[in-house]
Amino acid sequence: MLQKEDVEKRKQIGHTLDERDITSMCRHPYIVPLRYAFHTSDKLYMISDFCKGGELFFHLKKMRRFR
Repeated sequence: MLQKEDVEKRKQIGHTLDERDITSMCRHPYIVPLRYAFHTSDKLYMISDFCKGGELFFHLKKMRRFR
């Protein structure tokens, strides 16, 4: 779930749309597929399968670079 206001403030509209498009079309064993996407007046929702260990971007941001 993303707050629309936060996405706009961070100028992440394009990245968010790209993520939705790529994850909904991609079929690869290492990419978690997007199952559904919808929005309300103030929030964006992207529903995918549960992935133990968390989001890849979180780990990349934390480690800066993978070995």
